[in-house]
Amino acid sequence: MKDKIIVEALKQFSREGYYATSVQTIAENCGISKASLYKYFSSKDDLLMQVFDYNLKQMFIRTTTYKADESLSKKEQLVDKIVLELDVAKDHRPFANLVFQAIPQKKTSEIMIMVKRTKALLMNWHFTSLRDAYGEEVKDYIWDLVVMFQGTLREYSHLMVDDHKPLHSKEVAQQVVDMIDCVVQRGGHLSSLLTKEVMHDYEQFREEETVASIEEQVRECCVQIRYQVEQKWTRKQKQQVFAALDHFEKEVMAKEPKLYLFEALGRYLTSEVPISTELDRLRKLIEINGNSPNDHLDVTKEKKE
Repeated sequence: MKDKIIVEALKQFSREGYYATSVQTIAENCGISKASLYKYFSSKDDLLMQVFDYNLKQMFIRTTTYKADESLSKKEQLVDKIVLELDVAKDHRPFANLVFQAIPQKKTSEIMIMVKRTKALLMNWHFTSLRDAYGEEVKDYIWDLVVMFQGTLREYSHLMVDDHKPLHSKEVAQQVVDMIDCVVQRGGHLSSLLTKEVMHDYEQFREEETVASIEEQVRECCVQIRYQVEQKWTRKQKQQVFAALDHFEKEVMAKEPKLYLFEALGRYLTSEVPISTELDRLRKLIEINGNSPNDHLDVTKEKKE
């Protein structure tokens, strides 16, 4: 129920604004009383904080859920990663702006801790992306390159989302990579300000920190899929879709999911809502957790035999 409340609050805050949205409305849309909602959240401010944390996690998960096209070069894959990041920012940045306008002064420090953690995660994602694209060429000054890369993306994102400049993600991504190429071409003449010693805390973070446990990432993907469905329909309008979604979530969260059911239910849900990115992410997580995405084929064979 807590996840459902967070998703509904995100929808209402984004659509109506923080101050115009009542806790009563969120509770009613979740089918519970206002008193029941307060069992999960101490206040409306607390709800906003947790919605913001959820929004940041979703932004990071979507940004790093990149399915590489092996036919592309490493730099072409980097362009695709940047396009994905810019498109995700378009979806998530407006809500982040809303939070900074609405959050009480006393909560600012908590918000900044969340933002700093996400920034560190993104910096390490950019570290890995640049290392994969340029390899040993950039190892001596890679953190300096990461800062330049991240700052450039942030400013382009600001111009595209906040200032509504008519820029296309693909063109921006290619421009950023072309500029990085120029830097790398004369990289031998560069000295590094951000050495490993200077960036030791980020180095340690990169080695030890993950955005979430496998179980939490699976749960986050399920919440995002439910959010997509609930954005489009109510349960009364599409009972069969919600029934499939309920079964899908139960199967995915099982200790040993039956992957032929995962695929069948996933295909049906994809025909109703655009969730192919989330399904790809779930397949990877299931594989990491010890199940092969192709196990459902073996089960099917056994049934035929």
